[in-house]
Amino acid sequence: MFVEGQDQRTEIAQLRQWVDWLNWRVGELERQGAAQAQEAIQPQQSAQAPQPIQPPPVYVPPQVQPEPLYYPPASQPAAYTAQPQTGAGGYPASAQGPARQPRQRKPFSLEDLLSPQRLAWAGGVMLLAGIGFLVSWGIHKGWITPTMRIVAAAITSVGLGVGALVLRERGDEGDGPKAMAAVSVSGTYATLTAACQMYDMIPSPALALGLAAATAVAGVFFALRWNSEMLGGLALLGALLAPVLVDVPNNGEVFGFVIVAYTGAMVVCAARGWRTVTLLAGLIGIPMSLDGISNVDSVTVSVIDLTLLWAATQIGAFSFSPNSADRVLLAAMKSLSTIVLASAGAGLLYDQSHDAANGWLCGLAVAHVLLAVIGQRLPTTGERADVETSSRGLAHNIRERLSLLRRVIEVDWILAGGLSTVAISQILSGPSVAVAWCVQAAMIAWFTHPRRSVTTRAIARIGAGLQLGLAAIHILNIDAVPHLLELQARSLSSTGTLNSVLAIVAFIAASAVWMWRDRSPEGKINAAQTVPFAAITAATAYLAAVLLDGVELVGAFAAMSALAMLLTPKSNVSWTAMLVRFGGMTMLALAVSHTLIYEATPDMLTHHVDAIATAKLTDASIAISAVMAAAAVWLCLMPSEPDKRQENLAVPFGLVALGAAYLAAFWLDGAALVFVICGLAAATLALTPPSLIRLGQGGSLALISIAVLHTLGHEAPPIEALRDGVPDILDAAVALAGIAVAVALHAGGASRRIRTAALGGAALTLVYLGSAAIVFAFAPDPAQAHDNFEIGKIGSAQTGQALLSAFWALVAFASAVVGLRLRVKELRIAGLSLLVVATGKILLFDLSELDVAYRTISFIVVGAVLLAAAFAFQRLKRDDPDAADQPDADSVV
Repeated sequence: MFVEGQDQRTEIAQLRQWVDWLNWRVGELERQGAAQAQEAIQPQQSAQAPQPIQPPPVYVPPQVQPEPLYYPPASQPAAYTAQPQTGAGGYPASAQGPARQPRQRKPFSLEDLLSPQRLAWAGGVMLLAGIGFLVSWGIHKGWITPTMRIVAAAITSVGLGVGALVLRERGDEGDGPKAMAAVSVSGTYATLTAACQMYDMIPSPALALGLAAATAVAGVFFALRWNSEMLGGLALLGALLAPVLVDVPNNGEVFGFVIVAYTGAMVVCAARGWRTVTLLAGLIGIPMSLDGISNVDSVTVSVIDLTLLWAATQIGAFSFSPNSADRVLLAAMKSLSTIVLASAGAGLLYDQSHDAANGWLCGLAVAHVLLAVIGQRLPTTGERADVETSSRGLAHNIRERLSLLRRVIEVDWILAGGLSTVAISQILSGPSVAVAWCVQAAMIAWFTHPRRSVTTRAIARIGAGLQLGLAAIHILNIDAVPHLLELQARSLSSTGTLNSVLAIVAFIAASAVWMWRDRSPEGKINAAQTVPFAAITAATAYLAAVLLDGVELVGAFAAMSALAMLLTPKSNVSWTAMLVRFGGMTMLALAVSHTLIYEATPDMLTHHVDAIATAKLTDASIAISAVMAAAAVWLCLMPSEPDKRQENLAVPFGLVALGAAYLAAFWLDGAALVFVICGLAAATLALTPPSLIRLGQGGSLALISIAVLHTLGHEAPPIEALRDGVPDILDAAVALAGIAVAVALHAGGASRRIRTAALGGAALTLVYLGSAAIVFAFAPDPAQAHDNFEIGKIGSAQTGQALLSAFWALVAFASAVVGLRLRVKELRIAGLSLLVVATGKILLFDLSELDVAYRTISFIVVGAVLLAAAFAFQRLKRDDPDAADQPDADSVV
């Protein structure tokens, strides 16, 4: 029905279109006839011959709905001249033929989701779950005994493996046999776990491990035959976890099983290139092997076992492919495995024999030297990706991957040097250990020269960083312990101080060698030198902390910060200048931190000036002055782009301004301190050049904020000032007047927005001062007050509160009227806001705290002000409609 109705509508629309075309054609004929009649009346005028009328062709209905049509208005005559758009042959454009059919999407099919691969794996998982549910149901019913359960599970698991092998050998190349084999291996390991841990059906640990080994061999057989990394991972990882699964202690015999399983796993992974299995096997096999070695009493056996473990790990590292990305992973795995095994082996052997531990480290170093020499003589296989290795033998694949030794000989050299240094450090003691590590870091850093390859330089940086990290740990734990810095500075003749200085200087020297060796070919500092530069900066600061203390240390930090800026060219914006400035800013931050923690602590500001010792005040002043001096050097010499100059100067500018306020807080107190801080704010604003006006305004506002906080906390607290009266009205007046003047100075030469905010803040401060004065004038005598002071019991205080409400209402009325008269929107809004505040005070405070008489006065005054404001607004708007810049002023009032 829908299709038929659509065809009818299409035909009707087409007929209407042809009627329009006929009307247009008739109009054309009428116009030509009128022109011929005019030519008959005036024969002297020539006219062009009318165009022949072309009959319409045979109409062929289109197969699609036409485009929207144009219909002439009803008032226009039929012979209108508007010509519709036509195509070839005079046909309307919509009748030229069928439009292009839209491209249809292929409908979604369930077959796209349920691919054979997904079905196979889902079937394997469901089958395993079904077996579990079946066994659980049978156990719950009591139909299946423990022996029957284990036997049934074993038969099912083995049957799945046999079925997978049969299907694969018959030509089934899908994922079904792989899924069945995976379920078979997993089920076999689960059956062994249940038989050993739940029912103790396998009393002999050797038999349990033998069954686990048989399962692993079968799984690896399937994996190698079908080239399945997932199946091989299940088999190999299950073999490594077999002692845990069958719940046997990790003694000598069990460790032999683990080391054999680990070695086999590494060989298979290296031959097939199974990187994921290699990583997982290392995470599982190395800890279990080390645990087994710890239970061995013989030193010789321990060394042999550790050697096998290291060799197997080195072989497994070659499971990565020969491409560039995997070579980085290969180097990382070799390095990490060697470091882990070296440290763990030395720790295990150290309890048995110091010489054995040192021999183990030296042996590893010699082994890496041999690997580097052998790898340098081996040919390379070229840069190429992984290849299919299922048809090759294990020996061929291992020989092919051994050629990767040539690509990682730098790692072997670095590891050999690091291990030899660690072995030597075991013989030495004191700062010589840190010095030896620093020497080793410098040797490794020699490989960071730009002439080396990218991989070599990256590995050398990691090695140098590790050696410097070890040296830093030794220095911080033995040579120069941080808690000693809290004591008085030691003399240079002290042996402990000399040892600390020797170790720290060696650390700085090694970092400098790294930084110099890793420079760019042009001799400039680059991003890679950030780490050694940070090490030099931190070590220099620590050395100063060892040698100096107190104000001298702060001065040293400040001097080094200023020196860093002085040594940096003002026009230099290279990476070198950035690093040097970063180091200088770090020294400045250390100076600030030490000043705030030791010399000029903030809690000293809570005491009166006379209560602080003069020596303490002097030290605090010197430390703050040193910080301000260094910040001033930065402020004068900081180079930056014009568009970022104010942002870059914000930190030193803020340190100078806040340091001046902090210094004043140690020598002054009360209203004098607030007045001085306001003066500093005014001076900051006045002395700032026009190019840094935003920075000056920010610093001035920060100082004013400090003054405001101090005033609201001490000189004129809001609760006391507006309820009970301030302790000293003179101090409050001086503080608030200084704040008002400092805020008002921001209005000069500023934009309209800033000028309005500054004048508004100054006016608000003056209103607050007037309010405090009114409350103070009518405050009761302190002798009449008691602990539970209630304002309703003292008449003079109630008078002050009533006058305060009236004062706010009158000020609000005057502000609103003047703002409306002068067409200042902000002033009018401020007045209305204060009027709302006054009304709220009456409703929330006066109504509940004041007596009836004073309450009546407050309500009458504020009510009268509200009425007067409304009347004044209406009068002004009637006399001068343009006085109000917003048409809804009446509704606001």
